[in-house]
Amino acid sequence: MTMWRNSLVKTARVAAVALLPAIVALPVFAADGDDAVKAWLDAVATNDQARVAAVLAPEFQILRSDGRAYDRTDYLATGRSQQVRAPVPHDLVATEADGILVVRYQLDVEQAVEGGTVTGAAPRLTVFRKIDGRWMVVAHANFAPIKK
Repeated sequence: MTMWRNSLVKTARVAAVALLPAIVALPVFAADGDDAVKAWLDAVATNDQARVAAVLAPEFQILRSDGRAYDRTDYLATGRSQQVRAPVPHDLVATEADGILVVRYQLDVEQAVEGGTVTGAAPRLTVFRKIDGRWMVVAHANFAPIKK
């Protein structure tokens, strides 16, 4: 019985050591997701190119719900939509690991896009990277407002 118990304990220890990296690598829910999203949305709401540029990482990319995509340079030059009113985020879920913050949320939008106005609750996914202690936007995906 003792040999069986020792073998079981040894197996449990080996399994625990093997699983440790996976457990440590799991993302944690991030308390600062709200602040990062707020800084991003506040900059976009100003419609000011310099303010928006200040929150974008060098590798920034955006993918719009209609399939258009921009890198940082093109987004700053031509890809930004004009905010009719400040967007209101809700239902945020943020995870963080290794200096990367991923936030999914709903955004109540009213914005002018290519001659039309888009309104409604639209899903968003924004990825941030911590650079010099600040969360900078690496990638952002827009999805069309949900039709109810």
